[in-house]
Amino acid sequence: MLDNRLAFNIKRNVILKDKNGNISEIDIVYGFIFKKYIECKCYTSQPVPLKDVAKFKEVLLMNNISPHQGLFFTTSTYVPRASTIGILTIDGEQLKSMERTSFFVGIFKSFAYVFGTALGLGLISVFIKEEYKKK
Repeated sequence: MLDNRLAFNIKRNVILKDKNGNISEIDIVYGFIFKKYIECKCYTSQPVPLKDVAKFKEVLLMNNISPHQGLFFTTSTYVPRASTIGILTIDGEQLKSMERTSFFVGIFKSFAYVFGTALGLGLISVFIKEEYKKK
């Protein structure tokens, strides 16, 4: 069985120590050359406040990591200003949409591969690629 940590270089609960000796924990880090740093919050009754996203951005900056490499996920929503400070934010509705899309994209890609290979034609996969470019 393939080890996901080797396949995608996924690490959870990564401890960072900045130049001032401050210790911070990042929920998920993945990638080889172009790494992404992910913070996750599971708030049920309130939106994620600006201070949470701003703190995550500051942790990245203090560790010489570009905020553009940061992703902030929540099952809830964000206060309006939290999504405008340079960290990509994904809320609960976006997560649901991504989940639905990834499921169907996986099915279509499998379908295109199997039938495209069997027929010796790449027409199905070309059609699917063109359909997803429109969205």
